[in-house]
Amino acid sequence: MFALCLGLLAAGAACKEEPSAQASASAPARSGPINANGERVTDPAAARALAAAGAPVIDVRTQEEWDAGHLDQAKLIPVTEFAGRISEIDALVGGDKSKPVVIICRSGGRSEKAKAMLLAAGYQQVVNGGRWENLK
Repeated sequence: MFALCLGLLAAGAACKEEPSAQASASAPARSGPINANGERVTDPAAARALAAAGAPVIDVRTQEEWDAGHLDQAKLIPVTEFAGRISEIDALVGGDKSKPVVIICRSGGRSEKAKAMLLAAGYQQVVNGGRWENLK
């Protein structure tokens, strides 16, 4: 049993090794936050598809960032005010927390915080779209 556990630990460590410099150089550049497992937390493709299908898009940047440029279909709810304004999102989905909601910001960090708040409030389909420009 000990040998089996040791083998699994070794295999897991091998899977977490950094990719070679050559593989990294050929991979497309990615930006945005990562979770504790090293996975990207944004999904711009899913966000674009959901927004095109009519899902509400919530921009959690500051008013100043919004004023400098934003998506026409997005609603501004700064992340600093988000917890107190979830009822506005409830209204956008007609109270149906199973409907998808897209959250965007400048890079994906603040939208990940807002996503966590919506999931804690019972929402079932919340997509972190990352950079707002990804949905243009």
